[in-house]
Amino acid sequence: MCPVRTYADLFAVREFRNLFLANCAGIAAHTTSALALGALTYASSGSALLTALSMFGAPLAGVLGSLTLLSAADSVPPRRALTLAAVLVAAGAALQAVPGLPLWARFAVIFAGAYVGSITAGARWALLTDILPADAYVLGRSTMNTSVGAMQIAGFGLVVAIVASAGFAAGLPLQERLIVHSPAEIRGQVLGLHHNGMLTTQALCAVLAGTVADLVPASWAVALLAAASLAATLVLTAGLRRTAPAPAEAVR
Repeated sequence: MCPVRTYADLFAVREFRNLFLANCAGIAAHTTSALALGALTYASSGSALLTALSMFGAPLAGVLGSLTLLSAADSVPPRRALTLAAVLVAAGAALQAVPGLPLWARFAVIFAGAYVGSITAGARWALLTDILPADAYVLGRSTMNTSVGAMQIAGFGLVVAIVASAGFAAGLPLQERLIVHSPAEIRGQVLGLHHNGMLTTQALCAVLAGTVADLVPASWAVALLAAASLAATLVLTAGLRRTAPAPAEAVR
């Protein structure tokens, strides 16, 4: 496998180009559908909590999916798993477009799709380790994360996307540690568990934000959650510094 050191080298890999474009399309579809679902939910319920659940709560189903389906990230060919998940997501979006669909049915479709889709993160990142050299994983993953930010710019607006992109970039060293310490035969499961765990935590925080926003003015809710985020960062910093791998252990 040829060395991959630059973006030109990266996009010269045909499989990576295809994976990148598919990821862009998936994020664009998810962003627009989340906005539409949020608008529909708030119009019918007037609840910030239910709106947050409709937009960001789907990864909660990923917890169950991680327990029951995540092994498929290594046992099912990743291309087949990604194709099946994309078909199911498209079917779910079509169901959401049915006029007059009850709120409970919308949430059932959201969580069923997220449950089955919980295997895709592990399959996607396992595929990335297959099509790129080991020392190009961080470059490839960071480029994929950039596509997430770009699609969110189009969907959620510039400020939100900048914050999201910064968060993805900050997570790259942690992902590199996972690659270093994960056996190749279960790497898809490890990366999938990391991804689903991250999204589940984000969903729980969205539920918390919606609950707080139902109880206090929105400006207070934003301030309180920002303070909690900063406090969590400070608490985690010392432990992450202690467990940082030596330079020789890093993926090269």
